[in-house]
Amino acid sequence: MELLYIHRTKTVKVLCTSDWHMGIYKDPCDALKLSNSQLTDMLDQWESENDLILLNGDIFEVLKSARIKFSHYDQTMRVIENRQRFVERIISSKKYLWVVGNHDYTLEKILDLPVKIKVELDHGFTLLAEHGHLLRVPQRTLFFLCLAFSPNVLHELVD
Repeated sequence: MELLYIHRTKTVKVLCTSDWHMGIYKDPCDALKLSNSQLTDMLDQWESENDLILLNGDIFEVLKSARIKFSHYDQTMRVIENRQRFVERIISSKKYLWVVGNHDYTLEKILDLPVKIKVELDHGFTLLAEHGHLLRVPQRTLFFLCLAFSPNVLHELVD
């Protein structure tokens, strides 16, 4: 799914998070290092404190693993299986929006997740979300981004 468009009619408290690089629990490449139980506790707290939770890419790590030496698709399926409670909870809740990133890009096809979202909010505000490593902007706007992005990210934007 390229773009998900949503309209919200009330003021919302939004939590935005990205780059967890969560893999199979206890795999050396699982950067999050939270068990499914700890992850559930964290989500319980976030849900009680926020109206909308935006998972803005690279929530999963499917590009590398010390234990899994399969295709990215196969790695994604194994991470989904290991983190099934998390995936089911996020997918079934209207509190969450999940955007794919460059390390979990396979979720676009597997879970039909968007690459970017646009949420119309009250008072004329709009929330746009796209994972940073996937962001592509016209060359003429690069000057304004120099203060916000590291040289590595700018290099990726130009390429």
